[in-house]
Formats: sequence, C-alpha cells, structure tokens
Amino acid sequence: MKYAMNSRLDMGGSKSIIEQKFKDLAKGLSKDQLNRILSGAIIGTPGECIKKLEEYETTKLDYIILMSNNTLRDIENFGKAVLPSFN
Repeated sequence: MKYAMNSRLDMGGSKSIIEQKFKDLAKGLSKDQLNRILSGAIIGTPGECIKKLEEYETTKLDYIILMSNNTLRDIENFGKAVLPSFN
C-alpha cells in the first residue's frame, strides 16, 4: 500500500511571514482548521522547507502532493533550492 498527503507549498519568504499571510487569507476558518493547515504546510525559506520535509522522512509517506498559489515561482524555487537535498 502507498501513502500520500496533500500539503500547501509557499516559498515566498520566512515561515513567520507566510503564516501571517495564511492567517490573513483564512479569516473564515477556525483556529484549529488553520493550525492543521499550517502544521502540515511546506512553507518558508528553502531551509525551512527542507527541515519540514525531513520531518516527513520518518513517516510511512510515499508521496507528498504540493499545492501552491504561486505555482511557477514555487516549483522553480523548490526544484532549485529544496529538491537537490533529497537526491
């Protein structure tokens, strides 16, 4: 059996800046809903994203499906700055 999860990807600044952006955009969500999204999100600088992905290496996940509002920018940044750490 294979295991996968969806996660938000945003590499548009530091984790604290992006978390505030998410809070501003998610005014209709409860605090618990927002915390669940943020706890699984791959957000921040490339180093912060690498650290979060390393946490998932100890799980049984086979795939992480990344979703982004800044798709092209984030995919480029992810491919250049994050992905090489996992080859």
